[in-house]
Amino acid sequence: DVLEHVVNPEQLIATDNFSGLSTQLVQSLLEISEVQHVHAGSHIFESGDTYLHKLFIIYQGEIERHESSGRIKTVDSGEFLGLSNYLDGDNYNVTCIARTDAILLCLPEEPLQKLELAHPALANLINHLIAQRIRQRSTVTQAVSGPLTRKVKDVMRTPISTCSKNMTLAEAFQ
Repeated sequence: DVLEHVVNPEQLIATDNFSGLSTQLVQSLLEISEVQHVHAGSHIFESGDTYLHKLFIIYQGEIERHESSGRIKTVDSGEFLGLSNYLDGDNYNVTCIARTDAILLCLPEEPLQKLELAHPALANLINHLIAQRIRQRSTVTQAVSGPLTRKVKDVMRTPISTCSKNMTLAEAFQ
């Protein structure tokens, strides 16, 4: 079997996301996976593309996630791509580009959902990852919308001499 020669459950279990799963469960994931080899610079999907009804796991290599905010995050082995799309079926809202040659595991939606129902540990992993991403996004939002975004003129009666009155508090503290 080609899959056995390419992917090994132990390599995924060695990653943070999969460390708590049994070898048997990871093997079950591999059995429903389609292996996809991508070359550096290849686009896996782009923001606005129609959801492919697959969840991707990076088995090997590095992928850049280009967010609409302009932020670029590099992710590697054991990370999921298209998780929010798997949950809501909406179009992709990030662009994922292979930073290096990579091997992806493509998990078709229906077999993955059946596996989640049969294995609560897998459902818990996906829920944990979702919660983690929500926390990361809310931290970014809080920093952007917090008190340090207020204008100096709105907070101080006599602005610091090196500040313009339209400067934000965050800029003033730098």
